[in-house]
Amino acid sequence: MLICPAPDMKVFELLTQRLFLEDDNVRRFRTPLTMNRTKVSLTVPVFD
Repeated sequence: MLICPAPDMKVFELLTQRLFLEDDNVRRFRTPLTMNRTKVSLTVPVFD
């Protein structure tokens, strides 16, 4: 999973174009979008 916060959809579209569509090593990708900021932290718990 890759989380890419973007200020607007145009910036997000340009980012996905550059990272995924222009890379021959990427076969496919999905972009589920979240419009509400329910979870505001990007921390991921790490357990020993």
